[in-house]
Amino acid sequence: MEYGRRSTMQPHGDPYGNARSNLPVPSTVKKSTHGHGRMSLAGPAMRAPYPIPPGTNPRQSLMRSQNVNPLLQSASKPQNYGRTPMRSNNRRGSMWQGGSQGSAPPSSQTYAKDTRPLRDKSFQAKMRQDVATFLISTGFEVAPQMLQNITGKDFRAVFQHLILYFDPLWPFKPEQRFEESFMQALKAMKYPYLGQIDIKWLPTPAAMHSWPALLGMLHWLVELGRAREHYMDSGHPTLQDPALIPEEFEDIHHHLALAFDHNSRAYEVFLQGQDVFPEEEKMLEERYARKDAQVFTDLEQLRERLKEIHAEWEQLKKSAVSLNTPFKRRHS
Repeated sequence: MEYGRRSTMQPHGDPYGNARSNLPVPSTVKKSTHGHGRMSLAGPAMRAPYPIPPGTNPRQSLMRSQNVNPLLQSASKPQNYGRTPMRSNNRRGSMWQGGSQGSAPPSSQTYAKDTRPLRDKSFQAKMRQDVATFLISTGFEVAPQMLQNITGKDFRAVFQHLILYFDPLWPFKPEQRFEESFMQALKAMKYPYLGQIDIKWLPTPAAMHSWPALLGMLHWLVELGRAREHYMDSGHPTLQDPALIPEEFEDIHHHLALAFDHNSRAYEVFLQGQDVFPEEEKMLEERYARKDAQVFTDLEQLRERLKEIHAEWEQLKKSAVSLNTPFKRRHS
């Protein structure tokens, strides 16, 4: 082979075109053997793999990617690799383990610890008495010994009665499992010790390990019912009952009660196909007219009193002038 013959083509040992750019040639490329350079005893320098330059050759490169990081492997894949196929149901699994649907994040909701002496016999007797008294007062027939050795059927009846006392429209479905409706109702009532109740106790609520907590839950509902009765009988403005609003009022809750009553009446008329509500507006105007009637009456009385005061003032000024006239004549 004649080494002196010149060629117009690029050398085959430089696939990256470094003959023009004077860039260092990768160590994987076979160098020419006629060079006189001295090689280090430590071996060739370690360099990172060069990216594959874009070319016009349709053949795949024989040089494999040296990216071992799975997050960087897509950089050496073909252009269409990893894209969602148009007509394929195969999806590439996520590398992020936290995104798996099988591992749901733990719930951040925590429940308070029940500090009541639920296992104390005297305290249990008091709770049974309170629950029985409240059930009788709300129209539920209670046998004398029912709460001492309660069955699953009786416990379900007592629990549903207490929930319906708070919400008569609560959807207890006969075909639904009691365990499901039990937990849903307690969550709706914001029972603070829900974490200490196991639904496995419901078939045998009178068991020694389950009845103290279940009895405590019934007693908590009874105490809540008593508080509700006290609040409903208090006549507090926050009840927003139009029947409890006095003739004269300034509390914002009374205004809100009248507004809600007006809107609910108007909405019923709207559902019947009407867009104007003259009767409902007239009722609201008459109610505020009654509220302001006494105010206008007091205002008229104050105006009459003001006229009397002005008349007295004019009379006093005239009297002062008549008293000063002899005094001026004596000194003149």
